[in-house]
Amino acid sequence: MDHKIYLYNSNTFRLKGMCDRHNSHIKNFDFSDDSVYIQSDSGDYEHLYFEAEDGQYFASGSQLKDITWNDWTCTYGWPVQGSFLFLFYIWGKNNLEMKYIRMLAVFR
Repeated sequence: MDHKIYLYNSNTFRLKGMCDRHNSHIKNFDFSDDSVYIQSDSGDYEHLYFEAEDGQYFASGSQLKDITWNDWTCTYGWPVQGSFLFLFYIWGKNNLEMKYIRMLAVFR
């Protein structure tokens, strides 16, 4: 795996660009409603933004917090802030078990 998202022109099938800033495999990615931006998650818990035209990395992710996304498949991002993964260790008889509990806090 090369950890990239490849962007092709849908008419000519030529490569327009690639999103190449992730350090692990791509898990999810979404296009904005206007198809200007891409958000993506990787296996090392990175959530990055790119320009959909050429795949350029968009460093100011906070500027995209109000963007409407065509679909939401990403695990991370602005709307899901406040969702935390807690690890609780419970001692078993002869072993250590790990229990995952997810809490969601929503503020309006």
